[in-house]
Amino acid sequence: MKKPPASEVFKDYVPEVIYYDEKRDFGDEWLKREEHLKTKEELIKKIREAKSQRKGNKTTYRLNIRTENIQGQR
Repeated sequence: MKKPPASEVFKDYVPEVIYYDEKRDFGDEWLKREEHLKTKEELIKKIREAKSQRKGNKTTYRLNIRTENIQGQR
C-alpha cells in the first residue's frame, strides 16, 4: 500500500486559532502563559540591547600573523 502525498492528505486542512474561554477552560493558566511569554520576549530584547551596547557595535577582524618580516630570525 502506497502512502498518498502530504499535499493530498492536508489539502482541506485549515488551522484553527484557539482563544481562551473562561467558561470552558476553567482557569487562568492560558493567561499566565501569555504573560510569561511576553515577559520572556521583553527580557530577551533587553539582553540583546545590552550586549550590543557593551560590544559597541564593532566588528573586529584579526589579520593573519606574518612572520617573514620579523627581524633577527635566521
